Amino acid sequence: MSWREQYKRIFGIGPTGVAATLPIWGLFYGAERWLQIPSMPIHPALRLVLLVIFLLDVVYLVGGSLKTLKISDRGRKLVIEGPYQFVRHPLYSALIYSTTGILAFGLRSWGLLLSVVPLSLFWSWHVRKEEAYLIERFGEEYRKYMETTGQFFPSFKSLKEGRET
Repeated sequence: MSWREQYKRIFGIGPTGVAATLPIWGLFYGAERWLQIPSMPIHPALRLVLLVIFLLDVVYLVGGSLKTLKISDRGRKLVIEGPYQFVRHPLYSALIYSTTGILAFGLRSWGLLLSVVPLSLFWSWHVRKEEAYLIERFGEEYRKYMETTGQFFPSFKSLKEGRET
């Protein structure tokens, strides 16, 4: 297996997605500052609660992903338990929603909060390459998994099935 295939198997589209996410955050935060949009008027207690919720979500998604799908198994084994029972791409989900939430509420930034929309659209488009690879690798098993599990956000089916197991 070539180094490119190894890289794709282990990291997927993550590094290029992160490389695009950082400037999107910067653009939205910078535009907010440039337009002099006031900071989010949020009660400190509510802000703290939201930060804790997003932080716990990051810990669950990232920690659970790394524990459930070991680096040596990536691209070799289809994992559908742990965070993967709810979303197909928990690491990307943690970046798109939870990390953006932490930044937005931590900095009290409307711009960062709004950046979730283009980030969601970008990642949905960008992840197609990785999903094509997974379909090629795991075939019908991955297609069925796609039908019942949300890409970055849990589907009602995955929440219901997750409760029943």
